[in-house]
Amino acid sequence: MKLTFTYKFEDYLAINEARDKGRKFAQTRKAILFIAYGLISAVSVFWIYQIVVQGRNVDGWMFPYWAFLVLVPLIAFIIRPRVLRRHYNQLLIDGKPIGVLFTDEGVETDFDGVRTQTAWRRIIKAVEGPEHFLLWVNNANAYSIPKRAFTDTDQMQHLRELIQQNVS
Repeated sequence: MKLTFTYKFEDYLAINEARDKGRKFAQTRKAILFIAYGLISAVSVFWIYQIVVQGRNVDGWMFPYWAFLVLVPLIAFIIRPRVLRRHYNQLLIDGKPIGVLFTDEGVETDFDGVRTQTAWRRIIKAVEGPEHFLLWVNNANAYSIPKRAFTDTDQMQHLRELIQQNVS
């Protein structure tokens, strides 16, 4: 079965998001950060109240609380997405067609004149998401196959069968 699709930023993000979810203690880190951000927000609001309403002097040790309040959202919502976009742009793959051939032996890709082959035994994990199939070659690298590349549900079902037969 041969698929051809145009690579988009969303395909790149699918791999990065899945990689982030798979990191050790990723959910625990997010929970701790969320709780810490909530506590520091509460302390900052308390000190703003103390300064504005009760006329208390600003102490230097309060600065780290406010710096944390600004830096966490800045890193999470502005810097990290910009870094991901910059890295994606450096890959020079945006909008280029990719050919993927699924055979009984494995996966063959053709991108910009470069052909690669990966045997099914080298694929360690396969995950079907709402928009993509991710075929993991190792813990850091995966094939991102967008569902928009399939012309019908029979092709998708055929890929599911190949994955079920060949990926442990």
